[in-house]
Amino acid sequence: MPLQVSIRVPTDAVTGIRDRLHQSIASAREQMVQSATQAALTDIAQSVSVDTGETQGQWQAELARIAASPPSSPAPHLSLQSATNQAPQAVYLEYGTTHMQPRPTAGPALTRLRSILSSLFHLMY
Repeated sequence: MPLQVSIRVPTDAVTGIRDRLHQSIASAREQMVQSATQAALTDIAQSVSVDTGETQGQWQAELARIAASPPSSPAPHLSLQSATNQAPQAVYLEYGTTHMQPRPTAGPALTRLRSILSSLFHLMY
């Protein structure tokens, strides 16, 4: 005689499991976005050229702000976090001028971060 096992799960239980799963994924996504943003800002702040320290200080202030605030979720499957450096010379350091060679920090840090994330998730770009 064959052994038969039958499992019945009420619809409301499946819905509850699905909801908990979505919450767990959303929470993990938010943590990953915040950690990635903090890693990039730490990398940028450590590699920025220091003359007056204003540009580096602005990146460090953004790092502190990011650490204290979770990513926003403008859509159900999206977590977003951004950082801005308000130091007037930040753009000139990153891209240079006609009189100064660029000393980029944000671009290379984001390229390194993208490489790390790509290796974790095998993303196709």
